Amino acid sequence: MQLTGKLKYRIAIRNSTVFVLLVVSALCCSITVQAQELKTFSPDPTAFITELGTFMQASPDREAKKAFQIFNESWATGRFDAGVQQQIIKTCNLMLAQRMRPSPSFRDYLDAINSFPESAPATSILAWHAGLSPFINSKSLRQLTGFFESTLDINVKKTLFRSYSNSWQFRKGSHVFDYDTALLVKLTGVDLVCISGKDSINIQETSGTVWPLSNRFSGNGGKVSWKNFGFDPEKVYARLGTYRVNLKLTSYAADTVNFYNRSFFDYPLTGKLEDRVVTGISADKATFP
Repeated sequence: MQLTGKLKYRIAIRNSTVFVLLVVSALCCSITVQAQELKTFSPDPTAFITELGTFMQASPDREAKKAFQIFNESWATGRFDAGVQQQIIKTCNLMLAQRMRPSPSFRDYLDAINSFPESAPATSILAWHAGLSPFINSKSLRQLTGFFESTLDINVKKTLFRSYSNSWQFRKGSHVFDYDTALLVKLTGVDLVCISGKDSINIQETSGTVWPLSNRFSGNGGKVSWKNFGFDPEKVYARLGTYRVNLKLTSYAADTVNFYNRSFFDYPLTGKLEDRVVTGISADKATFP
């Protein structure tokens, strides 16, 4: 039977389409098989980044690919020293041994690493990894995801704790991770702020240590004023000594405080201070501070 020119053209187009689909399918399968067959990442930094790239490309998740792209750029520019590189490779192998997938686990891990500022010292990144290891070994994806989310909160959103009703945040200053039997974050020269609804309290120019896994903060120093209640912050304020904060609450207490009111006396009054976020209450009816 003879085929018309138009029919031959349609058959050719169909065959070409089938061929292209087969090629694309074969390439996808090849990438997936390579990712599935990967048992361990090479300790060589150059080989590792290539293997990780192939592994991440197996995921259809665009955010996973984006996370790797950002990480790859940092790796190529030498942002991580040799010690950090080996720790990252070790961690990826631990995750691989737990059969964690490119998405969400590896994606969230890379997002967390990418969230560290370029100024972050190697010791901070290594300490963070020390805090991460138990969560990988626990095999609890929910807890691991929570750990990564907490890291992003601290590094990107400058948030130490958040719930539906309130949050503790820090502004200005600097922070680094450290590890001493548990993961902690050291804050230097920050403004510590508690927000609940439309109201807030803050401690200016303070420093301290946060235990993010137990929502505790131990502070030292800082200035508290009450401008929102109509007091001049240059005349009426308090200087804190040491204090502690349960980050789940919207209050704190300081045992040693020097209180100043320049309108009445030139010397400080020593005592204690309790302060909390007062929501929807006018200044004349407020009982705190």
